[in-house]
Amino acid sequence: MRPLRAPFGSRWCTLALLALLLGTLPAPRAESQPPPQRAQFDHMTTGFELLGQHRDLPCESCHVNAIFKGTPKT
Repeated sequence: MRPLRAPFGSRWCTLALLALLLGTLPAPRAESQPPPQRAQFDHMTTGFELLGQHRDLPCESCHVNAIFKGTPKT
């Protein structure tokens, strides 16, 4: 009985595996998009003034998924 061999050899298997892995990578973006512009908002109208380091944080730090109602004040 003859031992079984890969039909195309290990080089072919390596190349096929590499092509499969490269095919699963995300495609590069054609052009980078600028970050969305933040609307000017007066936080004092909410009764919660942003002081100190809180002024410099992105809105998303507290307002997760753009949900504003019920945001904790701590």
